[in-house]
Amino acid sequence: MSRDINVAMIGGGRVARHHCQMLAEVSEVKITAICELREDRGLYLATEYGVPYFNNYHKMLSEIFDIDIVTIATPSGMHFEHAREIIDLYEKNIVVEKPTFMRPEQMREVYALAEKRGRKIFPVYQNRYNKAVDFVRQAIDVDPEGNIFGAETYNQRVQRLSSNGEFLGYIGNKFFSVDTPEDLQKLIHATANDKLISRYRN
Repeated sequence: MSRDINVAMIGGGRVARHHCQMLAEVSEVKITAICELREDRGLYLATEYGVPYFNNYHKMLSEIFDIDIVTIATPSGMHFEHAREIIDLYEKNIVVEKPTFMRPEQMREVYALAEKRGRKIFPVYQNRYNKAVDFVRQAIDVDPEGNIFGAETYNQRVQRLSSNGEFLGYIGNKFFSVDTPEDLQKLIHATANDKLISRYRN
């Protein structure tokens, strides 16, 4: 591709701002538009990068035709709906923030659709490279036979879903302490009020 790669952003929160900052540093990439329901956040980001602001991604994708990639940085429970529609209706490549989807069947459906439409999906797993994960990885490499006696994780964004996986919103913070194999199982299958939560895996 001889021209710049045009990227549109759906979402205007902290994660979307990080994406925009990184994209702005790549000479071959151009931020094309910002879509965010909250006008204050969306306009702020769009003004910062000198691009149009939209509060509806269907309108954005219908009016700007040369978008190559759409970055989905919306609440995790909305990723499936957004990814499916953007690939199916507009045939765009997508970058999807973590967790990409809330259920395995959603992942399979969207990946199958992308293959059918000839589009690409780029999941975001940048935490593989953060300092804490790298520290643990190095410790394991130094002593691969050593035992892990405990671990802790703090999830700041517990998400409430309906029984069919529909996103209902965030329900607060949750702290997990892992000291036994049973605790690990509880973490892996963690629930909040018998609802699924977003899970971060490295």
